[in-house]
Amino acid sequence: MLTALGSKTDCVIVHYYPGGSNAAAMLTDPQNISGIVSTIKSEVQQYAGVNPANVPIIVTETNSNVDMDTQPNALFAADMYMTWLENGVTNVDWWDQHNGPGTFTPSVVNGAQDYGDYGIFSSGGNLDASVGGMTAINGAPCAFHRVWRSRISEVNRQTE
Repeated sequence: MLTALGSKTDCVIVHYYPGGSNAAAMLTDPQNISGIVSTIKSEVQQYAGVNPANVPIIVTETNSNVDMDTQPNALFAADMYMTWLENGVTNVDWWDQHNGPGTFTPSVVNGAQDYGDYGIFSSGGNLDASVGGMTAINGAPCAFHRVWRSRISEVNRQTE
């Protein structure tokens, strides 16, 4: 694709869904982001023949497939967002911010409810009291990374 676009390459879109089989592995995944960005820039230079500094990298989908609605995923989200931004990407979008009950059976992970729906906020569809269903107004722990991220952005604007 980059070769076909050549000098018309105006951005690179990335979908980042790291693997991992447990929370500990998931929490190390952001360490790979600098290498991913380096590879993307190298490939833009090699295949599109343009200066990669002039081609924004946009992460339009990302999420974790481990402990989806739990505190470890919130830590992963915050670290992952900041690592992408530290490495120069223009934007990062969390896939599936607001949704309903997942296709997985809700479970408890390290004492915290995991609704198995990949989302940050619930539509309120998972109201099964036996699993502590989220209501439409409360969020999964990973919702709090968005508050943290917005505060970081505010601090950055004030120092510019």
